[in-house]
Amino acid sequence: MALSEDGHTSKIYDMTGPDLQTMAEALDIIAQASGRALDYVQISHEALVAGLEEQGTPPVLVSLYHYLFTTVLDGPNAHIINGVEDVLRRKPGGFATYAQNAAAAGAWL
Repeated sequence: MALSEDGHTSKIYDMTGPDLQTMAEALDIIAQASGRALDYVQISHEALVAGLEEQGTPPVLVSLYHYLFTTVLDGPNAHIINGVEDVLRRKPGGFATYAQNAAAAGAWL
């Protein structure tokens, strides 16, 4: 309902949580919340694209992953933005809280 109020027309909100994590840190948070032993293994962008294509992923999704991992998640974009607070008028919850709630709901059984 937050975006149905007046004042949001034609606005674009970037959304982040209150803290930043690398993929490895995010996986560690999920491992702790789920009680599972998980290992992060970084692969090259080329290996990701090749694997997606090998599995028959539609080209539009391969292109999206290419964009995400070469432009959006490239490091310089790693900063906290107040979009969640601007929209909801409250501070966002952290990733650890999300992971704990998701684990409690059975997300990683």
